[in-house]
Amino acid sequence: MFKVLKIQSRAAMKNLIKLLLTISLLSVGSAHAFFFIIPTGKIADLITGAEGDNCVSNAAKVGDKIILAGGKVGEIKSLSGTSTRCKVETLPIRALIEPVEIPQVQTELVIILPEGYQESTLNDANRFNGLASSALQKDTESGIQRSSFPKHTVTDINDFAVKRKSFFLVNLIDGKESPISSTKINGIPALQFEVYGAFKNGTDAKYLVTIFDGQDEAAMVTMWTRIASYDDKKAEFANVLKTTSGLVPAANTAIVIEGSLEDRKKKCSQMGLQEKTKKFNDCLSMLAK
Repeated sequence: MFKVLKIQSRAAMKNLIKLLLTISLLSVGSAHAFFFIIPTGKIADLITGAEGDNCVSNAAKVGDKIILAGGKVGEIKSLSGTSTRCKVETLPIRALIEPVEIPQVQTELVIILPEGYQESTLNDANRFNGLASSALQKDTESGIQRSSFPKHTVTDINDFAVKRKSFFLVNLIDGKESPISSTKINGIPALQFEVYGAFKNGTDAKYLVTIFDGQDEAAMVTMWTRIASYDDKKAEFANVLKTTSGLVPAANTAIVIEGSLEDRKKKCSQMGLQEKTKKFNDCLSMLAK
């Protein structure tokens, strides 16, 4: 009577297949013939332990989260080295990725939307990128978004602004940019810049990005419209920023507000003038006018 063997684990199945292959090779040898059995597909995976249907870069690590198709986000559970399944040169590593849910982004920043803007539904990819809310005014092709990044993830607010600007520019064809300026809005130190350009689908946009240096978060307001409409929309965008509330300013901000005493000292020092000298004081007085 034959006994039914129950394979209790992947490892047991892997060992069983190895045993069967060994028996097969021995049988071939006894017949004075030589054949090479090259396992493929699921059988090969059971032997090697490789798993997953996704391909990632060499820099990927177990635990990394990446954006998947359809606005989903996945977490890398295992990496199986280079694979012939991975056809894209920059994504040579086979990986097992499982979908994860990204919680709603919390922010203390409050804004009042102008008339005509409708809130949009966010997906996991939006939340993964720090998006707390998004509203569109379809007839003018304009939008207003709030984003938030925990302060412990922002080591330098000025460097953070540079990186965020690069994030916008990389998605634009022949993108243009303004310098990053510093200001204070409703008592909160902030950095601002503009970027604009075209997209591959033939449309274009111009963005006004404001990054607030809060005590517990770096909050960002992104407003945009078509390039041709931007000048007409600029007053509306400025009024939205005037409605901001809820944030506590960072106790020790690294933002140097333009026109402040610290800003004037910095500029005079950059001219090669030494503090507490007559020329340095004259420079401060001149910049204050």
